[in-house]
Amino acid sequence: MGSMQKNKRELIYTKLADTLRGQILSGEVKAGEFLLSENELCRIYGISRISVRKSFEILLQEGLIIKKVGLGTMVSSEVKGTTGTVPTRQTLKILSPSPSHFFKLGMTYIIEAFEREYPHVDVKLLELPGYNTWDSLDYLQEFGVNPDLIMVTDRMYKNLPNLDSFTRLNKAVERYSDLFYPRLLNYFTEHKSIFAVPITFSPVFMMYNPKLFGKFGVAEPQPDWSIEQLLDAAKQLSVDTNNDGIIDQFGLSLSTSSTRWTIIALQNGVDFKRIKENPEPLRKTLSMLHHLLYNDRVATLRTYSHSDRIYEPFIHGKAAMTLTTTIEAEIWRRETSGFNPLPVPVRMGPLPGTILVSNALMIPRTCSDPELAQAFIRSAVRLDVQEKISRTAGFLSVLMPVYDQIEDKSIIDMLSLKNSKLEHAFFMDEFLPDFDVLEQMEAEMRAFWNGYESVDEVMERLLRL
Repeated sequence: MGSMQKNKRELIYTKLADTLRGQILSGEVKAGEFLLSENELCRIYGISRISVRKSFEILLQEGLIIKKVGLGTMVSSEVKGTTGTVPTRQTLKILSPSPSHFFKLGMTYIIEAFEREYPHVDVKLLELPGYNTWDSLDYLQEFGVNPDLIMVTDRMYKNLPNLDSFTRLNKAVERYSDLFYPRLLNYFTEHKSIFAVPITFSPVFMMYNPKLFGKFGVAEPQPDWSIEQLLDAAKQLSVDTNNDGIIDQFGLSLSTSSTRWTIIALQNGVDFKRIKENPEPLRKTLSMLHHLLYNDRVATLRTYSHSDRIYEPFIHGKAAMTLTTTIEAEIWRRETSGFNPLPVPVRMGPLPGTILVSNALMIPRTCSDPELAQAFIRSAVRLDVQEKISRTAGFLSVLMPVYDQIEDKSIIDMLSLKNSKLEHAFFMDEFLPDFDVLEQMEAEMRAFWNGYESVDEVMERLLRL
């Protein structure tokens, strides 16, 4: 009931903001004119003063209105309404690497908000293989297909061959720049020029299956649990369920992805830039992984098919805990059956630390309408849109004030989102900056992950890198 009332309140103030925005952009209420007073809007629309004020907050963030003390709320002089003519239909083409969980779910809310402001624009989505997106883009452009916006991951952004082929986006976010987590916006900024605007992000954290913990009588994880408690729980939850002598229910599901297992390296003090000088933390990390997978048999690996589809034991109830992100977990929530996965901090080493991932929008210089593309970015980072992405779709917002509006603070506190500095959280390239070395490292570890090599054997090859 509480959730339904919360969604209803959200709908009321968002709907009023949409109505007022339409009146402003259509020219019905012109630049320099005053909107109706709060009392009049309450009476006409039958809503509370709180809802009216929240609607005004949205329009203030968008720069559509300004407050005049003692006079009322005025349409900003910078707003240019339409002339009454029917605009020519346009198409905005957005490209994304595939698979992209946010592209499938979160982008819907941005498009809905954008198309309410620009009903004459059709937004078309195009997905390309994630492992060679930039090569695929070059191939498309040879045939005259030029996207207007590209959604990139943080890793794609840092691996971009030429930033000069993209538009600087400082103006697109100037109204909202103070609301961003500085850590995120700075990551996509080079020499004070913003080349990509983050629209969601996530630290890597752990999710667990409370149903399995209850079934086997294991105490559920707490925010302050220790690595010893985690490993003990993993042992208790690794079970031969059909009595054939083979463990088929595991405490942990691990991933070979460099944005997952390296969090264990980070928490154990690995410095990839100085591996040869101090190799022991990496040896300790690999030994832990080897014991979890092959000695103690309390962990299993994700498996990949030839089509790159992932079999994740966690969502099929075959593993009680796994490392993930909110971007990935929202897809899982729709695929899990019979249980509601819950978050908990990762405790896989003595040091604090996690890895950040982010999705961001860029505008190539070949964009057919840069102003329209920047308008889409402004829609993506509007306070109400970011709140809806976070509250309704479950993705994390890049804007700090959003979390003041969300009633359930548990995940916010657990992921330390109240800390604007996002301390102890690192993007991959910040502790492993050479992507060529990263790709070589991933290739050199394949035999190790499959249990064919010892820690000493894989260490010897990794140190040669």
